[in-house]
Amino acid sequence: MIRHATAALLLLASSAQADDCDALFLRLLVDGNPEVPVVIEATQSFNGAPPTVTRHSADSTGDWLSEAVEPPTLPWSMQRGDVMYMSSDGGQSWSEINRFTQAQRDAAQDVLRTEAETRHDVACSTDIRDGVSYQLVEGRYIANTQQDAQMFLRYWLEDDGWIAFHDMQVRAAAYDLDVTQVLQRVERVDLPTP
Repeated sequence: MIRHATAALLLLASSAQADDCDALFLRLLVDGNPEVPVVIEATQSFNGAPPTVTRHSADSTGDWLSEAVEPPTLPWSMQRGDVMYMSSDGGQSWSEINRFTQAQRDAAQDVLRTEAETRHDVACSTDIRDGVSYQLVEGRYIANTQQDAQMFLRYWLEDDGWIAFHDMQVRAAAYDLDVTQVLQRVERVDLPTP
């Protein structure tokens, strides 16, 4: 009898941990980090081409600047309020290329929440990177808006829940994309005026 009770308690504890892990993965996928000043170094490889590196800086309002690091000749982009800009001269001049209203951003979040319902293979563990221990949260989902792309995401969390590192692999019919991000909180981000 005691053996069966112990086994039942272990199953309940395991189920609760799996539920907590699933909820954590969902929160990270949909919400990410809080909107605080941040600098993100992103390395991307598209269809096996040589990787590109960008530096993405965002302020606490959600406005951001993405600068080409490697190769440095790639265009820069920036969003201020509802307007997205592009610069082909390293930020010396800017051209408006698109507008994104709050309603459009909310609709995109709704699509992501819907796609997140396909999540599976969610797991939580501990991982050591450069001698530092992180909580590793990983899982998969299907992005229907991207040709039924198979998405595999991994998040390395600091003790306070901050996403310090993020990997994303996208496998779709027409393309493969691998992205690695290093996310660093900063005191402030000053964005240029277009």
